[in-house]
Amino acid sequence: MRLTLNSHVFEWVTVIGALTLFLVLEHAIDPFHRLFSLADLSIQFPHAKHEQIPVWMLFLISYGIPAIIICVVCTVLKRRTNTLHLSLLALSASTALTVFATALIKNGVGRPRPDLLDRCQPATGTPLQGLVDISVCTTKDAHFLNEGFRSFPSGHSSYAFAGLGFLAFWLAGQLMLFKAPPRSWKSFCCFTPIVGAAMIAVTRTEDYRHHWQDVTVGGVMGFTIAYFVSRAHGELVLYGGSRTDSV
Repeated sequence: MRLTLNSHVFEWVTVIGALTLFLVLEHAIDPFHRLFSLADLSIQFPHAKHEQIPVWMLFLISYGIPAIIICVVCTVLKRRTNTLHLSLLALSASTALTVFATALIKNGVGRPRPDLLDRCQPATGTPLQGLVDISVCTTKDAHFLNEGFRSFPSGHSSYAFAGLGFLAFWLAGQLMLFKAPPRSWKSFCCFTPIVGAAMIAVTRTEDYRHHWQDVTVGGVMGFTIAYFVSRAHGELVLYGGSRTDSV
C-alpha cells in the first residue's frame, strides 16, 4: 500500500506535541526540589563549565547523523520515498517521545546532580549535618539552580540511545541482519551506534553532570522507546521492508 505524507499527519503532530511538552517541562515548570545534605559527598563535585558533549553536539550525533545515514542507505538500496519518509518519522518519534518522558521524570524525581552544591553556593553558617532545602542557596540564577535537581534520568543518555539505538534497529532491518546469511560487517555496522550512545552516556559521569544510575536508567529508557517505535514500524525497521516498499 502506497503511503503518503498526508496519511501520517497525526503522527507528525504527535511528534511536535511531544517536543512542545518537553519545552514546557524544561523551561516553564520547576523540578521537585528534593532536600539535601551539605555532608553528602555525592553532590560535592565541581561544576564543569564546558561539557564534552554539549546539547548541539548531542543533537547532531544522535539525530543528525542517523538521519543522514538513513538518507544515504535508502538511496543506495533504491528505496522509495515512502520508506525514507517513514524512517525519518520513526526516528523523530523515538527521540521526541524520549525527551518528553525524560523531562517529565526529571521534574517529578528532582534528584540532585553531583555538582549541586557548586550550583547552590550554600550560605555561610548553613549546618553541615541534617537536611536543608534550596532556601540556603545564594546563587541568583534560578534556571541554573533548577538544573541541579534534574539528574535522574540522564537526558543525554536517553536521547543518545533513542536516536542511535533506533539507527541500530533500522540498519539491522535494512541490512537483513537476522534474515540473510550472517556477515560480520553487518553486525559491526549495527552495533557501532550502540557503542556511540554508550560513550556519550559515560561522558555525563565524567563531567559530573550525572550519577551512574542516571545514565544507566536513561540509556535503558531511550533504548526501550527506540525498540517499541521500531516494533510499531516492524516491516520497515525490523524486517527491512522491500524494494517496492510494501509496508
